[in-house]
Amino acid sequence: MYRVIIADDEVIECRGLERMIRTFFSNVELLPSVASGVDLIQSVREQQPDIAIVDINMPGLNGLEAVEILRMKSMDTKVIINTAYHDFDYIKKALVLGASDYLQKPMDEQKFREAFGRVLQTIEKERQKDARAENSSQKLKQLRKVAEAEIMSSIFLGSPNEEEFAVLFEHLNGDYFGGVMVAAASVGDAKFCPAAAREAIEQAVTRYCTCLVRPKKEILYLFLIPGATVHTSHYQEWVGDLLKKTVEDEAGCHCVFGVSSWKYEFEKMSEAFYECQIALRNQEGSTLHFFEAAGKEKELGVLEGALEGLEQLAAGGAWSELEAEIRGRISQYETEQDSLKTLQLWIFRLILQCKRRLDPGYFEGTSESLFAKRVWRQVGECRTPDALFEAVPHFLKEEKKETDSQDIRKRYVQEALLYMERNYMEDLSLEDVAKIVGVSPFYLSRLLKHQTMESFVEVLTDIRVEHAIELIINGDFTVKDIGSRVGYPSRTYFYKVFKKSTGMTVGEMRELLRK
Repeated sequence: MYRVIIADDEVIECRGLERMIRTFFSNVELLPSVASGVDLIQSVREQQPDIAIVDINMPGLNGLEAVEILRMKSMDTKVIINTAYHDFDYIKKALVLGASDYLQKPMDEQKFREAFGRVLQTIEKERQKDARAENSSQKLKQLRKVAEAEIMSSIFLGSPNEEEFAVLFEHLNGDYFGGVMVAAASVGDAKFCPAAAREAIEQAVTRYCTCLVRPKKEILYLFLIPGATVHTSHYQEWVGDLLKKTVEDEAGCHCVFGVSSWKYEFEKMSEAFYECQIALRNQEGSTLHFFEAAGKEKELGVLEGALEGLEQLAAGGAWSELEAEIRGRISQYETEQDSLKTLQLWIFRLILQCKRRLDPGYFEGTSESLFAKRVWRQVGECRTPDALFEAVPHFLKEEKKETDSQDIRKRYVQEALLYMERNYMEDLSLEDVAKIVGVSPFYLSRLLKHQTMESFVEVLTDIRVEHAIELIINGDFTVKDIGSRVGYPSRTYFYKVFKKSTGMTVGEMRELLRK
């Protein structure tokens, strides 16, 4: 359908044009005609017609003057000049102003049909071109979302996908100068659904920097990449200002944040992923907590000097001596009584750094993120400094795994997750995915539980619920439509799963997003 307005101070002329348009062009909506240039400008601004048929000689502001003002305002309306003047200067000026065609009074019916038809064809071609561009843009956005999801998943699994990340940054025409990982969670009784808040937060943050976003359970993770203007010396101030302006002020989300240390190398983002979780857990009173603020770098820096001696003790199995050496080394740098929480962070980082140095092949086949989770879980359960020091040998002497075997297992899980991410809308079963990956259902179930800490059903549910929330955000679908689009044909079952996963019904989440 095409919207058309006629601007002419002669009523009979307007009626004649309207009759021809109705007779020969059924796909046109005629807007109320106007009799002056001033009224034309106002109507074009308010009605946004596709075509304006404009008489030059109108009282007050004439047709050419009105067209000139419309062009200055960057209006997209196509203009057909309709004039009784035969002076070529008028026609030339109209064409210079961007008129698509011109007609001379008295009106020749055949010429009118031809001119009007040409303009309609031009508009249709432009619409098709715009539709193709929009379609391409949407496909690129979808591909980018898939790439970002794969990159964030690889970080969560402890094996940052450098190849995928390099391709993404090439598409963005940028260079990577470093970044941080942020964990955002609800505070107090405030309602905060990470998956629901994702869209608003992502839109707000990406106006100021490149940002990869991924919800995981009750936490929303943001990989912030500011570019060359921000680096390690002042990133904390920048992150604080950015999160307040975007997440709190613009997106309207009341959260607490844990922020990792600055990482120049992308391959260290799995470490950042865990650091931001630690910082989030250790925020006391403040809404923003940095991992660097949790411990003292000079104490942690002693590790480099101690590693050679620690390696010799570990190689000889002298675990008591190793424990005593670590205790002595750290105590040299303690100037005051430190909290248990700070000691927990020291020991956590000490174990990770020592493990990398003492057993460099270990993380080639084992997810560092999963190893870090096991360390933090046990370290977090220690209630005295003695218990913390005793935990060190346990992790440093953990048997080295077979690298090749671990690489294969990790690949199985990554292939399974990728297949589930791309086919979540289908009726997927553990058996189906295991067959695609090439392993038994029982074996895949064990691998998923070990590497993701979730069962097959829990992983698939997380993926489906995340996409369901995207549909709530981007459309006005019914509960049944949303369920069927994400793999739940049963409306009742989808309702139960969604409520259990998010703590809200679809209606409640839609209402929350509208607010």
